[in-house]
Amino acid sequence: MQIKIGVIGTGAMGMNHIQVLSKLNNDCELVGVYDIDFKRAEAVAQANNIKAYSTLEELLSTVNAAVIAVPVDEHYKVARKCLEQEVHVLIEKPITQSIDEAYRLKTMAEHKNIKIQVGHIELFNPTIKVLKKIIENEDIIAIDIDRLSPYSERWNNVDVITDLMIHDLYILNYIIGSPPIICKSFGRVIHQKLNHVVVNFLYKDGLIATLSGSQVTEKKVRKIQVITRNAYIIADLINRKIVISRSNNFFKSNQVVDYKQENILENVFVPSSDPLRDELLHFVYSIQRNTRPKISTDEGIEALEMVELVHTNMINSSGEEE
Repeated sequence: MQIKIGVIGTGAMGMNHIQVLSKLNNDCELVGVYDIDFKRAEAVAQANNIKAYSTLEELLSTVNAAVIAVPVDEHYKVARKCLEQEVHVLIEKPITQSIDEAYRLKTMAEHKNIKIQVGHIELFNPTIKVLKKIIENEDIIAIDIDRLSPYSERWNNVDVITDLMIHDLYILNYIIGSPPIICKSFGRVIHQKLNHVVVNFLYKDGLIATLSGSQVTEKKVRKIQVITRNAYIIADLINRKIVISRSNNFFKSNQVVDYKQENILENVFVPSSDPLRDELLHFVYSIQRNTRPKISTDEGIEALEMVELVHTNMINSSGEEE
């Protein structure tokens, strides 16, 4: 079955989807785009040889799948309209603004047998896939994740937890597979929102996780550090590199005074792939094959629950919980 797909929203992420979908002609047909700014939609459509629709209803009547790339406070309303028209949806993260909204979409989608996939794109990042395989049999002591970015005005209506840190919250769920038992978070308000946040998690087996998220750094950083009993592992999500440092105890003698232990460094090969392309193809194939999307409403709700957990356990500048 050829999937006819439309994109709702022509912001930065919507444009990324359009560019990738336009190259997937063998797997789906990019029909057109809708945006509340019709002039912008027309310009985008003309540049990509697709149609601009003046109403959302008109777009939905011509497609059987849609990508929702609108502001998060519009996710529920737009997704509901898609489901009412029995249109499968890929919703950019977070799935909705509230957990209650997400559950309502889940119920509606299950009733109508419609697919919902959430845009947790980092789970299609080959670096994350390789890292999970490396550590699956390791005794993990701690995980530190940094996701730092320069300030952008597009973040005026959303804090760093909901916009950036949510990626690392669902990565933790994916890697660890269980929720934390203790959470403490600390934040700074810089531009009328929480723009810099550090979170500490404790898991039941003693594993400690520390997440740092910032919208105010001059440098863009996406880094995961994993400390195990046998190794120190650094994963660079931007450059897609993984380095493993292990101790070398092959030769060691108390009688050798000038002995110096060197570490063994392993540079792990990470296969090249486009996470957004893989995400979109997975969405299309789940519709064609009637299979469960890898990141469904359940995973979207779990990520929202983690976001809520971080907000709930925020300690303010006076040292008191909010």
